[in-house]
Amino acid sequence: MILIGSKPSRESEYVIFKGEGSLNVRSGPGLDYNIIEELTEYRKLMVLSHEKDWYKIELAIDKSGWVYAPLVSPFSLSWNCYRGNSERTASLDESVTIEGKKKWELDIKSNINFNSSPVSCNGKVYIGSEKGKLFCIDGKKCSIDWTFQAEAPIESTPAINGDYLYFESEDGIVYCIDLSSGHKVWKFSRDGTTSGNSPLIMENNLIYVIGNNNRTIYALTLDKGQEKWRFSLENGFLSPPCIADEGLYFGSSSGDVYCLSKEKGSVKWKSNCKYCTGLTFSSEDFLYVLVNNTEAINHDDFYISLYALDKITGVKKWSYDFSSQVFTPVLMDNIVYIASYDKNIYAIDAKNGKQKWSIKGETYPVIMTGSGSVLYIVLYDCTVYALDSKTKKRRWTLNFDSMASSPAITGNNLYLATEDGIIYSIE
Repeated sequence: MILIGSKPSRESEYVIFKGEGSLNVRSGPGLDYNIIEELTEYRKLMVLSHEKDWYKIELAIDKSGWVYAPLVSPFSLSWNCYRGNSERTASLDESVTIEGKKKWELDIKSNINFNSSPVSCNGKVYIGSEKGKLFCIDGKKCSIDWTFQAEAPIESTPAINGDYLYFESEDGIVYCIDLSSGHKVWKFSRDGTTSGNSPLIMENNLIYVIGNNNRTIYALTLDKGQEKWRFSLENGFLSPPCIADEGLYFGSSSGDVYCLSKEKGSVKWKSNCKYCTGLTFSSEDFLYVLVNNTEAINHDDFYISLYALDKITGVKKWSYDFSSQVFTPVLMDNIVYIASYDKNIYAIDAKNGKQKWSIKGETYPVIMTGSGSVLYIVLYDCTVYALDSKTKKRRWTLNFDSMASSPAITGNNLYLATEDGIIYSIE
């Protein structure tokens, strides 16, 4: 029996202290132990071991201490799922150095769907194609390590957990693949078909997938792909879900936003936003959801709002209205960055919903990801550029022959795929 959920990752585990307030480091795992150091600035910490709600962390060579787990956040330089993490923020916590130089390009000779983007972990890059082939690419050698052939096109982004990768194909099948060999471990067939949805994984336990023509969410065990529970909508369609400490969140075309128990699939709360709701993503404070005005008659009147909901109750805390359609947002350093059809990029304070700034370009951006203070932006004219969110100036610009996917950020590399089937490494 393969115990996928319990198999450790090959990467060291880190947590980060964001420097908000102070963090006491104690001599043992509990409040009764002495404080040996106090951290007041942003810091990445290597985890040596766990004990209940405490992490033993490395402070220096031959020096360690214990910190209370709820006061720190998980950290990873891997971009291992759709939008980079289970909160769907489309950002990394730590700054990386990417100078905008093409390191290599690889033609996989298979078109890439616009909804599919690469993921990266341990120096490897993974992406699916419209021919149903999953590729594992060595990020250092610019070569294909292995491929896996599914029975239908792959039009979504894979997800990685430990030594295994999970993806969905357009015929409704979910696959688990061994990362080292590319061999299938298990597959699960859902009811109906789905398009462009990506798996979501909960801390070494369950994987969530959408099926039944986007009306049902399934919770499967990671080790065998067995169904643990399912939740179906009576009306409307599901939007891509996200995970936070309080639950599993998603919106629907009926205007309802749901919070489900991650373990049981029961409804913890439901909040009605009146109009069709789209992508959800979360911070420590709020759940954010994009809301469409479905009463709009023509494109010029197609308004979209950003709502911030209380993660525990579902009560709306604030909203921000845009004058035109917006595209997938980035949450970074308590700011929500959103690209709009009016060619603007907006910076919205994630805590109170107030606009901090906006900047207008020559054509409209469609995809963004971010790291540190830098946004990586894909434009409709097949251009990709880096925008410094502090100075609001471009750092570099690259041009491609076809539309690029959502970039994956890992280490000091940016990986992206273009629709004509070319994978790029940017450093």
